[in-house]
Amino acid sequence: MSQQWYYAQNGQRHGPVSVEQLKELAIVGQLSPTDLVWTTGMDQWTEARNVPWLTAAFAAPPPVPDVAPRQDHRDCDIGITLRTRNCTLAYVSLTLVCLSLITGGVLLLPGIVCGHIALFQCKNNPAMTGKAFAVAALTVAYVIVGIIALVVFGLIGMFCMHW
Repeated sequence: MSQQWYYAQNGQRHGPVSVEQLKELAIVGQLSPTDLVWTTGMDQWTEARNVPWLTAAFAAPPPVPDVAPRQDHRDCDIGITLRTRNCTLAYVSLTLVCLSLITGGVLLLPGIVCGHIALFQCKNNPAMTGKAFAVAALTVAYVIVGIIALVVFGLIGMFCMHW
């Protein structure tokens, strides 16, 4: 059987408690270093800080309080919590459309697809940011598609007239 301990606070005796319970009391601050402790085999009560295995418990930091996990949000000075989330696909879409100007339109279709998915995500989650980037990407992409269509139809028309 585990050794049983007693402790005294404000003239009141408490216990018996196990070694583990006594350590826990010290860790959580319910047993101070100046409180008296006693167990079988001791001649007299002694301060808890004089028990070698218990002194480490007094040095331990207090337990971490139960706090809800932090989410992606920003606190305003007026006390309102705004929950925001960036729509990464909106930025990817605009980047792909801009790069399509350099690559000869190779990345235009992926940019359009990403832009539409980003708009869908922003529509389903109004707190999500980046909708303007998705709209800008799609606007530029469809302007490019329109210019390409005019050039292609113009070339077809020129070839048809010469035949």
